[in-house]
Amino acid sequence: MLDAPAVRTWCALALDALGRSREEIDAINVFPVADGDTGTNLYLTVESAAQAVDAVFTAYDPGAPTPADTLQAMAHGALLGAMGNSGTILAQWLRGASGREAAAGSGADGDALRLAAALEEAATAARAAVAHPVEGTMVTVAAAAAAAARAALPGDVRAAAGRPTGPAGARGTESGGADGTTASADGTTAPGGAPAADTAAVALAAYEGARTALRGTPDQLPALAAAGVVDAGGLGLLTVLGALADALAGEGAATRLTARGNAHEGTATQPKAPPQPQTADDPALAPPPIP
Repeated sequence: MLDAPAVRTWCALALDALGRSREEIDAINVFPVADGDTGTNLYLTVESAAQAVDAVFTAYDPGAPTPADTLQAMAHGALLGAMGNSGTILAQWLRGASGREAAAGSGADGDALRLAAALEEAATAARAAVAHPVEGTMVTVAAAAAAAARAALPGDVRAAAGRPTGPAGARGTESGGADGTTASADGTTAPGGAPAADTAAVALAAYEGARTALRGTPDQLPALAAAGVVDAGGLGLLTVLGALADALAGEGAATRLTARGNAHEGTATQPKAPPQPQTADDPALAPPPIP
C-alpha cells in the first residue's frame, strides 16, 4: 500500500540510489546534449522532493499526513527544485502521479488500481512536459512502466476500470479456496473467485517494463547507439521506479532493487571507448616482411 510512510521511504530510497548512480548516469548523458549532468540534475531534483516530504511530516507531527498530502509535497518539492531537462520531466512525472491519489477505489484492488492509474497519468504528464517528445528517452521508459503496471492488474480489475486489458496472462490465478475465493500470488483473496490486486507486484511490473524499454533505447536513438549506451534520463527514471518497488516490497524484501551493485544489469551503461589511432607499431601498418 502506498501510504504516507511508504512515500517517504520511496523518496529516501530514490535519493540514496541516485546518489550512488549519479556519476554513472552523468557519464552516459549524450542526448539531447552531451553535457554530463543528467544524474546530478535528477539527484538534486529528488533531494528537493525529499526535503519537502520531510517538511510535511514535521508539520503533521505528532500525527501523520495523508498519502495525497505526501505525494503532493513530493511533487511540489521536485517542481521547485527541478534541475535541467531531466529534472523537469521527472518533476512533471511526479506531479502527474500525485494527481491520481484521490481516484476512486479502496482495499487491495483500489490501491493497486490507483498506482497503475497514477503511473499512467505520470507518463502523460512527462510527455506533455516536452515540446517535441523523442522516443528512446525518459518519456518512452515512463510509458512502458505505465503499460506494464496496467497489464499486471488482474483482468477483472482492468475490466472494471474500463481500460484495455493488456497482454493475456499478465497475471494468472492461483488455486481456489474452499470459501469460493481465489488466492493471488501474495496470498490475498478477493470475492467471486478473482485474485486480489497486489500493489507491490504492480510496482515491480512497472520497474521491469521500464527496464525492458530502457534496453531498447539505443535502437530508437542513433546517438545512443553510436555511444553504446542507454538513455541517461531513462536510467534515472528506472532508478526511481526501483525505489518505488523496494518501498512497497517492505523491509522483509529478499532483494532490494536499489541495493544491487547494478540495479540495471543487462543495460549498456558504459560509453564505448573512442577508437585509438593506429601507429607504426600497429600490425596493420607494419611493412611487409623482407623476402
